[in-house]
Amino acid sequence: GFGDWQHAAEDVDYVLDAGPLVIARLSRHARPVNGMTPADYRAGNEEVRRDLGARRAALIVAAGGSDELLVAEPRSFGGLGVEIEGDLCNAATLATFETMIALERGAVLRPPTGEQGRRVLWEIGAGAGEFTHAFKTLFPDTTCIVSDLPELLLFSATRLIAAFPEAECAFYAGADQDAVPPGVDFAFVPLSATDRIRPDRIDLAVNTGSFERMPEAEVERCVEHAHAQECPYLYTRGSAEGSAAAFETFERRYWPHPIEVLPSSEHRHLVGWWSRAPR
Repeated sequence: GFGDWQHAAEDVDYVLDAGPLVIARLSRHARPVNGMTPADYRAGNEEVRRDLGARRAALIVAAGGSDELLVAEPRSFGGLGVEIEGDLCNAATLATFETMIALERGAVLRPPTGEQGRRVLWEIGAGAGEFTHAFKTLFPDTTCIVSDLPELLLFSATRLIAAFPEAECAFYAGADQDAVPPGVDFAFVPLSATDRIRPDRIDLAVNTGSFERMPEAEVERCVEHAHAQECPYLYTRGSAEGSAAAFETFERRYWPHPIEVLPSSEHRHLVGWWSRAPR
């Protein structure tokens, strides 16, 4: 199960006080979360540098020759990556860059022309928080709702709080609490409390791979909640050969629009538009 999140929240003080050494070491033990290890980026690994450089260049071409949407790995996260043109780069930063391009091509990354007010992003299954970090960097006037298992929320929260030390954060700690207080920068909410995510609006919901690993009932609950909150756009990224079953609920509630970024990509991108009637 998800464990006792309220009990976990009571012990979250260490997250707020984590020093640079703790933050740096976390990224070096993140393989269960993002699949990366320090050995992948050891000094002198020219094959990794070459592969990342080629993929980075291809993504910049796909983005129209611009690296505007590429957010480098923060050095405070432990230096996991290789130096390319002055920026720290790893597999997660490039996967996030590819996601940003897909959202841009799907016309859902930026607010509609003339739209006023603070945007609200909901990331479902945030893992180590790479996407939320990049989105908040690109679009600071955003409330980011971060959902995951409690233990993973502590991981992503530690990194995000370190990256945005002035941010106002909220941790869900019980059924009587508003999970997303107005105006916060980050709201950390366990997946078990998805039904408590009820801000005035959710502009974009994003899943960067965990739908394929989550129980089907949990995927359905998240998609149904996004739909019930009338979130206009739901994006999901999965493996190119991923099971179609992971997307069945998604496609019942949202009109799916496949987005291709790179023909040879290992990722499958779908941008869904809110649909009034079940399909």
